[in-house]
Amino acid sequence: MNWTRIASAHMNSTQYDMQFLCERRRIMKRIQSRITLFLVLLIILAHITAFSATAAETLLSDKVLYSASFIDVPKDSFYAEPVSWAVEAGITGGTTATTFSPQATCSNAQVITFLWRACGSPGPYFSNPFSDVSEDAYYYEAALWAYECGMADGAEFQPDKPCSRSMAMTYLWKEAGMPKAVNTPKFSDVSNSADYSDAVAWGVEMGITGGTTDTTFSPQNTCTRAQIITFLYRDLMETTNADSGSFEIVI
Repeated sequence: MNWTRIASAHMNSTQYDMQFLCERRRIMKRIQSRITLFLVLLIILAHITAFSATAAETLLSDKVLYSASFIDVPKDSFYAEPVSWAVEAGITGGTTATTFSPQATCSNAQVITFLWRACGSPGPYFSNPFSDVSEDAYYYEAALWAYECGMADGAEFQPDKPCSRSMAMTYLWKEAGMPKAVNTPKFSDVSNSADYSDAVAWGVEMGITGGTTDTTFSPQNTCTRAQIITFLYRDLMETTNADSGSFEIVI
């Protein structure tokens, strides 16, 4: 018997086994490393997701706090919720960091801009038809959009003109597609022949507005910032429950 060959074969077998074991360990280490890396990535991803969610909640909370921090917007006022909604939606902001100026008169430019933003700030497709609207005005695109939608016409936009109650209802009514109201309210100061009568009837029927008294609408009264934002809120949020019983609040 050739013991040399046997010894050599045994040595080769042992070396093969060692190589196999070493290779197996290397493979196992690679697998373990990749598993570890995968788990680490999962942990990092979980932390990033949690951080993003927390950041989003913080931003939302900050917005709520901002809109609720206006010192001139009482929590129990009829316009408190509409103001918070409008600020959070990017429709308007405060006149300062801490004031909203709810009783300030609202101009045509402001009303149209609020409505334009609430509708997604669509881009205009017409050239500027107005002689009193410059391209650097904050309401430039809003004014052109209003012209396209039939909410404004003529050669002048009159951006600084105070917006009346009848005009506010007309803007909202036209943006809604000029729907016909089923019932006509009996306001002594809104004749059936008035160009805003359908708009007023629609606004009342939809719960967007009410009378200033049981029998009057006061169509020529100017609107405040609080009133315009409330009209928008009731219209676009489809609120139909007007505040009955108090005509100072039902605006």
